[in-house]
Amino acid sequence: MSDTHTLERPKGLLTGSASGGQPAGSPDIEAARPGAPEVFGGGNATEAARLVFPAGDKSDEVRLVQIEVSPPARESLHYRATIELGEGAEAKVLVRFAGSSAGIAVPPRPILLTTALEIRLAAHSRLKLYVVSELSVPYFREAFDRAVLQEGAKLEWTMIGFDENNGIYSANIDLSGAESELDLAGAYGAHRNTEQEHIISVHHSAPRTRSRTNLKSALKDSAHLIFRGLIHVEATARGTDAYLSDRNLILEDGARAESLPQLKIETDDVACSHGATTGGPREEALFYLMSRGLDRDAAKNMLVLGHLGSVFSRLPADLAEEMEGAAASSLGIGDERSCP
Repeated sequence: MSDTHTLERPKGLLTGSASGGQPAGSPDIEAARPGAPEVFGGGNATEAARLVFPAGDKSDEVRLVQIEVSPPARESLHYRATIELGEGAEAKVLVRFAGSSAGIAVPPRPILLTTALEIRLAAHSRLKLYVVSELSVPYFREAFDRAVLQEGAKLEWTMIGFDENNGIYSANIDLSGAESELDLAGAYGAHRNTEQEHIISVHHSAPRTRSRTNLKSALKDSAHLIFRGLIHVEATARGTDAYLSDRNLILEDGARAESLPQLKIETDDVACSHGATTGGPREEALFYLMSRGLDRDAAKNMLVLGHLGSVFSRLPADLAEEMEGAAASSLGIGDERSCP
């Protein structure tokens, strides 16, 4: 596609005293006690959270890491979180980014916000990870996520993004152990003049690994989202089974989505494919819903929730319901109501 491009940092970006790249290391903070949320916010230094699940530990409780982002006066903010599972451990973790600039003077230039999420899964461990981000702050965000899966490890990763800031979000997943598995799904909403680039790279370096990556977005106004996806299968990863999908719903003519999937295959014994679609709500679907008593906004709302619903359904029930409301609010779509 000739008119595609990569987002760059805006000129004059305020980075404070930090270098502005991936956050530098800092002391890890152990989780305080089982079931207690880790909450971080304020200050301009790198904040860090570290959750460790010992070998053989199995928990069905969702552990929460809450990251509160508030606009500082001048400097950048940096946050780091690490999740480690020992051999055979099973865990559920929710990482949540929240913050608003309501009532705070907006700085004349955007400020750099960097976040880093490191995931390490030992052999035969299983992690259900939910990452939810709803930021309404004057930042340019650079997100660096990385996961490494050892033999037989399984990662079910659900990403929800309704940030109003511009930024570049990257996730790099390495299936370095035989028969490790990734199941990644993302739902994104963007409106106004939001510009974001989302980059997901899945590297298969061991035999008989499996990955499924399914991304969905809904856009309105003049929002612009770029999705870059890569499946890389090394010569040592015979028997790999991988799929990458990106589906974008454009709600208004001024919005724009770009899908750039890629395959890099270095061995023959694989089953790999990708797909992408971009388009608006189908008029026949809108007409049908309106004929059942919904007005046009309510019909659009139902189609958006239907589009993103397969991702929301992976969340805990109360969080899924909350995200449905966030989607309607972020995209400015009316509630379901009957025509007068």
